Amino acid sequence: MIKATMINQSQISFSVIMPLYNKAKYVERSITSVLKQSYDHYEIVIVNDGSTDSSLEIARKYESGKVRVLDQSNRGVSSARNVGIENSSHEYLCFLDADDSWKPNFLEVLRGMINAYPDAGLYATSYQIFEYGKKTRNAMVNTNIAGEKMGILPDFFKAYTIGDSPLHMSSLCIPRRVFNDIDGFPEGERWGEDLDVFGRVAFRYPIIFSKEVCTDCRRDAEGRACNSYDRHSDWVFFKNAMDELKGNHLAERTKAELKDYLNYKRMEIVVRSVKAGNYEHAWRMLYGIDPDKLFRGKSLYFLFEKVQRKLTNFLKKA
Repeated sequence: MIKATMINQSQISFSVIMPLYNKAKYVERSITSVLKQSYDHYEIVIVNDGSTDSSLEIARKYESGKVRVLDQSNRGVSSARNVGIENSSHEYLCFLDADDSWKPNFLEVLRGMINAYPDAGLYATSYQIFEYGKKTRNAMVNTNIAGEKMGILPDFFKAYTIGDSPLHMSSLCIPRRVFNDIDGFPEGERWGEDLDVFGRVAFRYPIIFSKEVCTDCRRDAEGRACNSYDRHSDWVFFKNAMDELKGNHLAERTKAELKDYLNYKRMEIVVRSVKAGNYEHAWRMLYGIDPDKLFRGKSLYFLFEKVQRKLTNFLKKA
């Protein structure tokens, strides 16, 4: 089991990777939130991914010794993140979506976490959510870190099925050595590329979580991939997860939690497919769900009602 130790804090420097696509309304706020960090051992690498608004022009106003702006044709957020990493210098990689922002102490908090747990594979803090015209609220994360402000996240996959997601791409840090080990972000995926990275890290390394809220995350911003519904989108992590379940190195408890997690995510894909009008795909995914386990975590009754209506209408027309 990983133990808390101490390392030389002067060794900790961060590369902040910011993919940018049509976020002219928010990107200035995101960049300035990094520049206002109380811990200043960092660089910012912004990768414009073919924006058609004024995002690139706004970002270029901040170019300096600490801020670099790269430009590429539109190849997707995973490509932009991978390009940013390839062109970055420091060991600890942070990711900030161009519509999110950090509290001034975010990197300072991460430094303390890395100092305490230098061998971990991912460091994350809690976050605030601004969603769809509603007021901001703190994420409700089931960390199971009893009485501790910071520590190892013991039940990663279980935490995803109870409350809000424990990890958000804008509120975490991954060491470069770990990122190299998992072979980067999967390119060409419409959604779920971040969850794929989280899962592959969780299979191999401990994840450290801090309950301190250090990031503001928007769910109402224009152009977010998670706000759209592809008629043929699958979840890239399924194959990796099924391969892991077939192996012998996962503990039985982890296998059980992973199965519940996949069960929940299948239901999420069913809902996405229904919203996209892809009822055949929704039906195939619904067939693989274990109903006895579906309601152990998050309440999904409202999803079932909607799915049932949509699929019933589809079957009547078939």
